[in-house]
Amino acid sequence: MKLLWVVIGVAMVASNVFGGPVKRESPPLEESASALEEIGGNFEGDMMLTPEQEDAVKYGYTAIIGEFYKWPNNIVPYAIDKNAFTVSQQNSIVSALQQIELVSCVRFVPRTTEKDYVMVLVSLTTTT
Repeated sequence: MKLLWVVIGVAMVASNVFGGPVKRESPPLEESASALEEIGGNFEGDMMLTPEQEDAVKYGYTAIIGEFYKWPNNIVPYAIDKNAFTVSQQNSIVSALQQIELVSCVRFVPRTTEKDYVMVLVSLTTTT
């Protein structure tokens, strides 16, 4: 019987010494992935803002006031660099644009001859 108590005592001491949780020294993967996006110093990791846009973010503006800066009729022509993305990636980009349309008043249309448009391309420093 004494041997049983000794074994139980040793097991309890061992579990306290060796069985405790490991303290995490690094952030979880989700946090570190988010931090990696911020390394470049761009807004949300990949957007280069004008000084006016930086002020808008800094002071919490949610919309651009000047009509000059808005897309006419909320329609945004876009083009995707087909040499930079696979067909699957292009489809993912179009799907993302459709998701934005579901939650905003913005509508995306493929570019034809528009002078002003959004170009989705790959760059060494950022995806724009």
